[in-house]
Amino acid sequence: MLKSSLKQNVSHTWRNICSAKPIVNAGCAKLIGDGSSSSFWFDKWLNEKPIADLVDADIPVHLRGAKVSDFTTTSGGWDWSKLAFLPWAITDQISLVGVMPGCLDRVFWSASPSGEFTVSSAYN
Repeated sequence: MLKSSLKQNVSHTWRNICSAKPIVNAGCAKLIGDGSSSSFWFDKWLNEKPIADLVDADIPVHLRGAKVSDFTTTSGGWDWSKLAFLPWAITDQISLVGVMPGCLDRVFWSASPSGEFTVSSAYN
């Protein structure tokens, strides 16, 4: 649903569900497993905002499609040499995120302690 587009001849119910997309997108974040399916720059995996929103400089074109896993080692640690261009405040936050090789990244609902979406948590 989050990546779907609204076609012209859809039901009123689906149109209403799709109208909630901005709320759902705002509350979703990524829990990093191996980092292979999470955008380093544009997914919310580090903070309440994507890293792209936290840096003042433009993201180099060749790095825009980078995944979180592109900045890790094969043993699951961070490759600090690849992160040296980032401000210290961001790399300090990155150091708190564990990478789990062999585990999938997953989306969670940040407005709920369990990470699961509920209608009541969306209204809060």
